[in-house]
Amino acid sequence: MVNEVATHTKGSKQIKEEHHPNWEGYLIVDEKYINVKGKKQVSLIAVDSSCDIVHEEFLAYQEQTRYDEFFVRRGGHKVSP
Repeated sequence: MVNEVATHTKGSKQIKEEHHPNWEGYLIVDEKYINVKGKKQVSLIAVDSSCDIVHEEFLAYQEQTRYDEFFVRRGGHKVSP
């Protein structure tokens, strides 16, 4: 039964694609390290103050320029050091 119900639910990516949330208010970014096929990756999820997921992305490695690119792509703002 759980598997049947799960087939009818939408994931955050599908909801984002259907509703096209706009970034408003504060941006909160959650960073988690995960294991994907034996390789460590960084998962970044940006949520605005209305709790809409604005963007999510996997990074193959942790590097400051990759984080900067994440913010620039999502908000169109330059990142200052």
